[in-house]
Amino acid sequence: MSRVAWYAFPEDIRRRVAPRFRLSSSQGRPVSLTDYRGRCNLVLLFAHGTDCRACRHAVEVFAVHRDVYRVHAAEVLIVFPTAAETASIPSFDGYPQVLLDPQGAVRQAYAALLPDASPVDVLLFVLDRYGAPYAALACPEPDEAALRPEVLEWLAFIEVQCPE
Repeated sequence: MSRVAWYAFPEDIRRRVAPRFRLSSSQGRPVSLTDYRGRCNLVLLFAHGTDCRACRHAVEVFAVHRDVYRVHAAEVLIVFPTAAETASIPSFDGYPQVLLDPQGAVRQAYAALLPDASPVDVLLFVLDRYGAPYAALACPEPDEAALRPEVLEWLAFIEVQCPE
């Protein structure tokens, strides 16, 4: 994976809530960041699109490894830049949760958290159970198998942090 760059957010950023959102899910229900507040950590993946084979595969692999993420008190949300009427998203019993950001506003808000605003194809954020960003990844393709060890390390790190 070329052009892969992990970014650890400094403590002052980790004390803030990541950009709030309310997006439609692929099942037509609205989902917001506050739905998860206090319940679980989040892995938030902004994917290329539903027609991208690598992104569709990432959804499948996240679904296969759902128990690994749940052991780490985490849920995975995948955000596609498409409208509900054009979405062709495979169903994996609702996991990971697939959200639709047709205007790209949520993706832009999260990309603005990164110090280097250069465009990348895929963004991944690891948030704690209060919605604070701990780490982000910018990469050309969502190779979940290569990302998983690092994501799981961040989730383990978050779980040992003092909430005060």
